[in-house]
Amino acid sequence: MAQNKAASSVEHLRALVGFDTVSHRSNLTLVDYLESVLAPLGARLERIEDSTGQKANLLASFGPTDGAGYILSGHTDVVPVERQDWLTAPFTLIEQDGKLFGRGTSDMKGFLACCLALAPKMATAPLQAPLHIAFSYDEEVGCIGVRDLIDRLNEWDIRPQGCFVGEPTAMHVVTGHKAKRALRGVVTGTPGHSSLAPSFVNAIEYAAEFLVELRRLGREIEETGAHDLLFDVPFTTTHVGLIKGGEALNIVPEHCSFEFEFRALPGDDVDTMVTRMQHFAEATLLPRMKAISPAAEFRFEWFSSYPGLDTDPTEEIVGLAKRLAGRNDHSKVAYGTEGGLFSTTGDIPTVVCGPGDIERALLGLQAEGYAMRMGSGEGDTVPTWCERRLLARIHRYSRERRRRAARPVAPAAFMRFLLEWHGLGEPAGELEQSLSQLEGWVAPVASWEQGLLAARCADYSPQRFDEQFLSG
Repeated sequence: MAQNKAASSVEHLRALVGFDTVSHRSNLTLVDYLESVLAPLGARLERIEDSTGQKANLLASFGPTDGAGYILSGHTDVVPVERQDWLTAPFTLIEQDGKLFGRGTSDMKGFLACCLALAPKMATAPLQAPLHIAFSYDEEVGCIGVRDLIDRLNEWDIRPQGCFVGEPTAMHVVTGHKAKRALRGVVTGTPGHSSLAPSFVNAIEYAAEFLVELRRLGREIEETGAHDLLFDVPFTTTHVGLIKGGEALNIVPEHCSFEFEFRALPGDDVDTMVTRMQHFAEATLLPRMKAISPAAEFRFEWFSSYPGLDTDPTEEIVGLAKRLAGRNDHSKVAYGTEGGLFSTTGDIPTVVCGPGDIERALLGLQAEGYAMRMGSGEGDTVPTWCERRLLARIHRYSRERRRRAARPVAPAAFMRFLLEWHGLGEPAGELEQSLSQLEGWVAPVASWEQGLLAARCADYSPQRFDEQFLSG
């Protein structure tokens, strides 16, 4: 039975990967495929198209028509493949060394394939409450499609009682992610020969001044702002990812554009941060520009925005996710999902939990691999997670303690505490070696080793660690 289920998942994944659904393209052929699979099973289907008719969400429901029920949510679009060194055809599923490679296998057609493989069981199970699968479009460019889908859910008489977003978390239960605000700055100066540069408005230079101030704000937030150590990056961040401008070295550039973003902790007022930067451009930079040329401009264009997710760990959906995933811990992630929208605009308690590894999707490596294992910790899943997640958390914890002038903690002790809390056992040799290279740690391990190895903290936090193992 397990082999048939896996084969069915692979078959669906092969079909889904074959659809080129990079966000700037239509996803309708993929939606047609979903309907062809789900309609014969008796699913209640509702297609929600965008204004162009070239993209659509699909809402599939099983079970009774009354009752709250749950949502399984995933997006159909994928990130681009251009200018990436793929060793295989990105839209053809390839199996190699027990893994499956292709664009979207991790993010997140693997999850969709699992939903389709289990749909026959959903159709025949004696469900006491409805089970919905929400397929959305254009998540990768700002969670665009799911907004109309949530608007449709808000029209229902009975609101779903919970939502599982199947982004690739290696089946770790994620209760929070950051909010995002992404903007484009457009600077218009005046062109001229560089020998007379002070007589003209250099668009690149004024853009650079803005970006220096943005970086200054980022450092300020890191040093004095709120920290949440359940995140790998435990503070709000600023980032600039693209800048264009200029024609030649001896020409004062007339135009410069750049794209920047804030990724904010759910409790931070990110819009105030955006307003601060806009005010800097308008009150500090623009008057100096216009003093040279009244035609100079510095304006902003919004192109992506979504709320953060901050689900209370005591919510019923969190406990259910932990039971289903066989875990007793939860975490938070720096990337965004449609989960924040389900939670805020849909008022639906939400967790993020799905197969695959988000870093395979984000790094743009030679190929995006997805092992068809539901996050049991087999293969390279646990070592990879340990290396990235635990070491990152240890570094952050160390820096936070230094910032608070608190007592330092031995790396091996803190690591074993985390590993035992996550149920992963003893550290691998590579991780132990990496820890031994960390600097700035003092205090012996032995004094609280026994307590660390016995730790089982369902509501882990660095403060809880302090209370239990550093008191006195």
